[in-house]
Amino acid sequence: MFLNQRKIILGNWKMNKNLSEINSFFKDVESFDGLIQGICPQSPYLSKVEELRPRCDSFLTGAQNISSEVKGAYTGEISTKSLIDFSVKFTLVGHSERRQLFNESDSSMIKKISRAMEDGLGVVYCVGETLEQREANQVKQVLFEQLNNVLPAVKGLNQNLLCIAYEPVWAIGTGKTASANQAVEAHKIIGGIISESLSEEFSSTPILYGGSVKPSNAQELLENTEISGALIGGASLSASDFNEISRIASNIQA
Repeated sequence: MFLNQRKIILGNWKMNKNLSEINSFFKDVESFDGLIQGICPQSPYLSKVEELRPRCDSFLTGAQNISSEVKGAYTGEISTKSLIDFSVKFTLVGHSERRQLFNESDSSMIKKISRAMEDGLGVVYCVGETLEQREANQVKQVLFEQLNNVLPAVKGLNQNLLCIAYEPVWAIGTGKTASANQAVEAHKIIGGIISESLSEEFSSTPILYGGSVKPSNAQELLENTEISGALIGGASLSASDFNEISRIASNIQA
């Protein structure tokens, strides 16, 4: 799914967009050769996104969250099997907002990723440091803990279903963006940790950048070979911005 040489451009809509806005978005959105693209809407709209998305295998519908349980008395949770019924292909796990606002722990993320892997659902595992941690020179330590405490413990970790997203927390929704050099440095650190913590087959795991990516900075970020693509927040709400970032990635890929 994720393990190839193509750039990956994914949009996380968070708790945004109603039905008419989704209809409008997909009237204008485009697919591009040589890319994997995807959108993660609110869960009630997953089937609508799957219905409206460009009809190509490289444009995917993704979930923002999953349950670690198969089924049962878990009010408000969504199972992987239910998502797969609606042709959802991947899910986010470990987004900073889930960590901070919902207190998701390493053990919770291990269970979620294990559940997704068992059911053949792709995982975009999000990692990244806060501003305080960066200023305290703890970037490598934070990334090591977030990766090493979780991925080696996942049951049935599948290289074809795994993607990492580096999202510096201080650059999410703030308008701030890591410089290309900062992003590349972090991606190199992540690549090194993966090589040390996991078997050799995971050395080519794609690593996306996810901190306020927009058309104005996409070129300088995505032209770096260490950056496999982007996990886009606010800019993915605009079809024209999503298209432009995808176009830039496609041209780099060509």
